[in-house]
Amino acid sequence: MRDTAELVRCGFERISEDLYAAAGEVPRIHVEVVDAGSAAGARVMVAITPWTLVGVVLSADERFPSSLVIGGRRYLVHTHELDGIGPYRAVALSGTGAHFPSQVHARKVARTVAPLLLAAVARARGHPLAA
Repeated sequence: MRDTAELVRCGFERISEDLYAAAGEVPRIHVEVVDAGSAAGARVMVAITPWTLVGVVLSADERFPSSLVIGGRRYLVHTHELDGIGPYRAVALSGTGAHFPSQVHARKVARTVAPLLLAAVARARGHPLAA
């Protein structure tokens, strides 16, 4: 069975391929997933995409806030669906991903924000991780 992070990566890769093929472009940043961990039954990841960093929250629990506070700033939470994953919560963590000068820089930003996203999800779900 494929790992959940790999399924998320493949889902966003399909979106990226469709977007960039339609535009006749090749993205400078490729899709990659940074696994932040789990909090109160929710799996939390950051997907690096050519267009943005996406906080991905996988949880079977239908109750989830409409926004999260990350680093003192409020981010809207949207519900989407990916083939192979099903419904997930998404948080746009940055503007257009093309502003990252390299994949290494995008990965560094994703690894920096991942624990902040995990803590925000924990707080929102009343989990002790946020203490």
